[in-house]
Amino acid sequence: MSGKFIVFEGLDGSGTTTQSRLLFNKLARHTPLVHLTAEPSTGPVGQLIRQIIKGRLIGRTITDVKIPFDYQALALLFAADRLDHVACEIRPLLEQGYHVISDRYVLSSLAYQGLTSPSEWVACINSHALKPDIQFFLDVPASTAWERLNQARPGSDIFEAPETLTQVAQSYQESLKTLSPETLCVIDGTKSLEEIEGEIWQTLTDRKLINLETELEVEIITTDE
Repeated sequence: MSGKFIVFEGLDGSGTTTQSRLLFNKLARHTPLVHLTAEPSTGPVGQLIRQIIKGRLIGRTITDVKIPFDYQALALLFAADRLDHVACEIRPLLEQGYHVISDRYVLSSLAYQGLTSPSEWVACINSHALKPDIQFFLDVPASTAWERLNQARPGSDIFEAPETLTQVAQSYQESLKTLSPETLCVIDGTKSLEEIEGEIWQTLTDRKLINLETELEVEIITTDE
């Protein structure tokens, strides 16, 4: 595959959505072959997950008792959504030469679903997911993430609470130890947007994942066609 698969990870409120959009906009100025996506995906399983994490879909026993949606079932849904996301969106675009940027991927499952399910099991059900070319982890304290979330938007999902964010932050740190340094870049997420954006771009060019001269050539060829 000629396109690169670039993933952004971090706590809710760490800035993954902002930085993935900034990178998309930067690349889009040089090539049309760039695509921005996110997880949960917009596919059928992803839409179901969004209803669950927003609390709009819960469990109900056969005796008509409302209960939280089963967390192991949710972990399986995330894994299923990821495989569908890769098969229907990510891999086809990579094979056409697109750079695909995803806001969240497997590491999020290891961190979030790893709180309520054995981490080895979560890793196992995600073992067939396509490996990213690089993952940027935006590292921020849980207190900073919580403050940003409160300022950014009304409402929250089932994972957005101070205690949960603290636990997820610890879970992320454990999960990071399982990743290869060649495909991981940890960035201080408390820096300014401009500093983080610059560090991301520098990493992509230093590791020869993105070549602006090549991208410009692709844009010219595509325009001529």
